[in-house]
Amino acid sequence: MVITLIKNHFKRSKPRLNNINTKNILGLILLGILSVLILGIFGYILLLLTQTFARLRLPDVYLKTVFFILLGVLTIYEVFNIIKQLYQSKDNHIYLKLPIEKEKIFLSKIIYIYLRQLLISFVFLFATAGIYGFVETDITIFYFFRLIIIAIIIPFLSLILASLLSIPVSFIMGYIRKNKFLLIASITIVIGAFFIVYIQFINVVLNFIDLTSASSSPIIDPLIIENLRASTNNLYISSLFYNLLMNQSFIQSLLILVLVLGALMIGVYFLLKYFYFKALNKENERIDVEIKKDIKLNKPVIAIFKKELITLTRNPDYAFQAVVLNVLMPIFIFLTIRLTYRAGEATVGREIVPGITLLTVLVFILLTNSFQGMIISREKEAHYITKIIPVKIIHQLFAKIGFGYILNFLMTIVTITIVTSMQYITLMEGIVIFILSIIFSTGYTLTLVTSDYENPQLTSNEGGFEEGLNMYKTLFVGLFLAIIVGVVFSVTPFIRKLFLSQRVFEFFGLFVIKLDANKINYLLYGAIVLILLIYMIISIIRIRKVANNK
Repeated sequence: MVITLIKNHFKRSKPRLNNINTKNILGLILLGILSVLILGIFGYILLLLTQTFARLRLPDVYLKTVFFILLGVLTIYEVFNIIKQLYQSKDNHIYLKLPIEKEKIFLSKIIYIYLRQLLISFVFLFATAGIYGFVETDITIFYFFRLIIIAIIIPFLSLILASLLSIPVSFIMGYIRKNKFLLIASITIVIGAFFIVYIQFINVVLNFIDLTSASSSPIIDPLIIENLRASTNNLYISSLFYNLLMNQSFIQSLLILVLVLGALMIGVYFLLKYFYFKALNKENERIDVEIKKDIKLNKPVIAIFKKELITLTRNPDYAFQAVVLNVLMPIFIFLTIRLTYRAGEATVGREIVPGITLLTVLVFILLTNSFQGMIISREKEAHYITKIIPVKIIHQLFAKIGFGYILNFLMTIVTITIVTSMQYITLMEGIVIFILSIIFSTGYTLTLVTSDYENPQLTSNEGGFEEGLNMYKTLFVGLFLAIIVGVVFSVTPFIRKLFLSQRVFEFFGLFVIKLDANKINYLLYGAIVLILLIYMIISIIRIRKVANNK
């Protein structure tokens, strides 16, 4: 029975492809291409980093950091996974009605949680420590056998730590969930802090690669290398796994570690079981719901707009996409531009900074607005009600996207104000970037909601990737357009330098074109404006056509 339950957990969590058809298969293909590109870039950066540490003979610094990151990520992820799978699982009320022992249900969930962490552990370690084993010349085959053992052990440790942390976190989340605005504010603070730390980490990594990639021998001061080693000496748990991997008292350390983890797992098992059974018992408790008798009447369009706001406050995932990412957009863009500003200015000159700024803003518009591409699919069967209510479809769609669009508009203003005030770009450059960004945002948002309304993905897998099949297609096209616009905007100042004096081009003796710096400006910048305007106009025509046909 336990094995059957585990299979059921995996079956419920895997993507459902029964809603794939010729209309949305392109979105799935483009999602795959985009995923491969992102993984390829990440893999290349990881390879450079691994080669750098191998060249500097710093296996202890690299591998200890790898173990620390893996253990931290697994623990944080597992805290919320335990809360989701045990305390707040939507299938608890289903299992209560089945003739299955609670003990077996609990055991199956614990094993399922561990197996998912085990998969992450294997993939991460073999993409980091495994690659290091191939890059380093002194590694033997036994290194990889020890790495497999460590990959099996680490999820047990993260499960123990996450189990202890999940109990207070669950109580805190339960309190925060009662206040929706406090929930949104908490998510915003956590994600913002994470992104700041992430940007600082990437900055350190890029600086480190830059310091060492120019030479085949170490060029870093020995004192810096010793400081690097000292910074990882306090990572005691990571040091334990590093010693295991490097065969330092392997058998003795492994036996002690297994005995300690085994004893802790027994205690954690009974602790989690107590709180899980307590959560199951709450499923049978009666919940009193207060029904409001005085309901204020609103105009239909305003009512739809308010309905979207209420839905947003009741759904943390939706709130994260619609509010948190938008509110954090100015911080994200500022940190990203600060990270790339110095590199761009040093390598090719300050002229490239406005182009980098525009490209960064457009990419974050894609990220913050993409939730609009699932705004219809998220309604499920309730979508059909919108076809019979006495409100024009076009008005309904504008009411649905209104809040997200207005918030993104305001955050774009804040973003450009911050970047301009920090003197990364001039005031005139900021105004131009803002206008281009709003034109792009309008076209992208309208295209998203039009595609979703035209072919809604009314899958039963709530929150699954199937809901976004239309969005992936629009996202890929939007990303392609953003890159083209950003690149042209970036290279125009450099192309202009080639035409400081007038240059004449003759074609087949029939056509003569005279170009100077001003004409190049009008030509390239005009092309950017024209492309974005056409994109926006097409999206407006399309949404009106779809709304009228439906």
